[in-house]
Amino acid sequence: MRNLLERVYFSKIRKMIEQDTRHHMTFSEFEKWCKDFNLNDEQISSFIKSLHNVGICYHFHNHPELKSVIFLKPEIIAEKLTNSLGVQSIKKSDMAQKALLDSILPKYEELTLKKNELDNAADRRASFWMKSILGFLVVEFAILGRMVWWEFNWDIVEPISYFVTLATVMGGYTFFVFTNKEYEYEELRNKIKNRALRKKYLAEGFNWKEWNELHTQVTDLKRSLKLD
Repeated sequence: MRNLLERVYFSKIRKMIEQDTRHHMTFSEFEKWCKDFNLNDEQISSFIKSLHNVGICYHFHNHPELKSVIFLKPEIIAEKLTNSLGVQSIKKSDMAQKALLDSILPKYEELTLKKNELDNAADRRASFWMKSILGFLVVEFAILGRMVWWEFNWDIVEPISYFVTLATVMGGYTFFVFTNKEYEYEELRNKIKNRALRKKYLAEGFNWKEWNELHTQVTDLKRSLKLD
């Protein structure tokens, strides 16, 4: 029972150290924490040595000037030391992350190449439809112009032009109802592209979810390793 309580107390004190935002604290303050949990001097000495050995904090108990201080951010000390010595520090975690990155990059690059190919095809499809709409508007303008100046006159064509305008408004409102987005040319183009993209992904059996997970993982690993 006593050993169990000691482990609980050690865990609580360790959590207090890890959550402390300061860079250092006095050893007397650490002693007070421990004595609040009824730990004796021998247990305190053993505990701080264990914390030092596992790298939770640094306490140089044999140094006459530093033994009164506990350094709570050992990674900062290690970084400053390696920088001052001109040594590049490579953590084991960095090596593991680099190995993981190397293992997933081939699959990620393969999927990215395929995705770019499908994205470009969908973009071309959207551009085709946008140009087709432009062509339709030009033809519509030409027909209305001919009706006004050659075939009929403005009195006859004016009601027709009102219906054409109303049809355009109805089309824009229908777009908003079904997409919950403003009827804008960019939104229309994106809608056409995304629809074409979904069809191409399904037709080619492209796993977008897998690519997205790999993309997130690669981005996080590169950021962590400071490769970008």
